[in-house]
Amino acid sequence: MRLLRTKAFQSLGASAHLPRYKECVEAVGGAAGPGPGEDARARYKEYVNCIVRIGGITGYHPLGTARLGQPNDPKAVVDLDLRSVCHMHQSFLEILMSFIS
Repeated sequence: MRLLRTKAFQSLGASAHLPRYKECVEAVGGAAGPGPGEDARARYKEYVNCIVRIGGITGYHPLGTARLGQPNDPKAVVDLDLRSVCHMHQSFLEILMSFIS
């Protein structure tokens, strides 16, 4: 949240959107909005942490999720020639290292 207090972000009028997740509101014992005192700051920090845990998603589609390695590597799924080393059928996209343009 310190990033929002920088001159660059302030000049843009940037603000944080904190979604209201029921689980997070309950986890901090009710309202987690800004308020006076250390207790309110601690609840706010816990609320933001909860939002990240519950609502965090990647903006990228994961590629390269099938491990590439030698045939004797127990964690490898495909070898350097992209042949299956664990007798599994693999989806083509799992072994790509970047998107096809």
